[in-house]
Amino acid sequence: MVTLKSSSEWEQPEEDEDSVVNSLPDVRPARLLLAEDDDELRRSIAGQLRRKGYEVDEAFSGFEAIALIARHEDPYDLIISDLQLHGMTGLEIVDELRSSPRPEDTRVPVILLSQNASPEAEQMAQRLHAVLLEKPCDPEQLSQRAETLARPVQLDHRPN
Repeated sequence: MVTLKSSSEWEQPEEDEDSVVNSLPDVRPARLLLAEDDDELRRSIAGQLRRKGYEVDEAFSGFEAIALIARHEDPYDLIISDLQLHGMTGLEIVDELRSSPRPEDTRVPVILLSQNASPEAEQMAQRLHAVLLEKPCDPEQLSQRAETLARPVQLDHRPN
């Protein structure tokens, strides 16, 4: 013999919506710096990354990238830079970053984009712990690399 339960016996106690929301991790999207001197390419890459949910700051030159890095109190979660920029190379940006007096800057992951990188540039990128991708790179490949290196950041504090 089968006993049927009444609808009230099937219902789960409702949780307070605020307690559910408060139990979720407090995260923010990863913040990226994109340094690329080709306006069209920079806008295209930045737009694609923003559609994936990233916050993206854009720099036209190496000097502008360094200024943006210095201006932010918190480090970027990922830096993507062309190897050849106006004013300074992507490798010089990474070298500046790795020698920063702020320890958190020294650990920022970096992706360098290059057309026909020399063996010396490849060795330098490896020494500086930067990922080198060949240009033109597949936008999906760049997105996947960005995702593996810069995930949303869980915050330590929670508003009360």
